[in-house]
Amino acid sequence: MTRPIILAPLLLAICPVLSARAQGADPTPSEVQAWTMADADRSGDLTRPEFEVFIAAMAGSGARLSGTIQSFGVHDHAFKVADTNRDGRVTPDELRRADEAEAYGR
Repeated sequence: MTRPIILAPLLLAICPVLSARAQGADPTPSEVQAWTMADADRSGDLTRPEFEVFIAAMAGSGARLSGTIQSFGVHDHAFKVADTNRDGRVTPDELRRADEAEAYGR
């Protein structure tokens, strides 16, 4: 099964806003816009439906791996991996940790 194999690099793409912050860089305007647009309830984190909106927005702005998430239909799996505390919401910190784990091969 190829879905789990492609998921780790996909996590890096699903939150470039947080990836940039984790690396000390400022997020791009398109990343900020995608996060803001997706966070419909303005809670600062993303529900599963909001997560899918974020992925679509990033794919639409040219984020290749976000497009891959859509193509392979692995939104649910990517969300479950990122939602480490299983509360049904992905926080910026959870996505940052998922990104850092991917970067260090954990």
